Amino acid sequence: MGFPTEHATVQSLWTIDRPATVPSRQFSTVILLVCWMIWKQRNDLVFQRLKPSHPRFWLQCRDEARLWSLRFKQADRFVADVWCYYFPC
Repeated sequence: MGFPTEHATVQSLWTIDRPATVPSRQFSTVILLVCWMIWKQRNDLVFQRLKPSHPRFWLQCRDEARLWSLRFKQADRFVADVWCYYFPC
């Protein structure tokens, strides 16, 4: 995604530098989306016994980002597409 994620914590997500190749608009929303998707994958493990999967996680992030983008102002909707490009799926 343009920044190191190894040994990252949820708290450290708020301190990362935004990659220069992505727009600053809605950056905090994307961070929240990733946190939400981590939570949902954890719930899948606990309640459905579905083992975590990086490919599934990033596909779900992409789908959720596109859904969330419908709540953005029209001028900001392109941001979701830019971020989806960086999700490794």
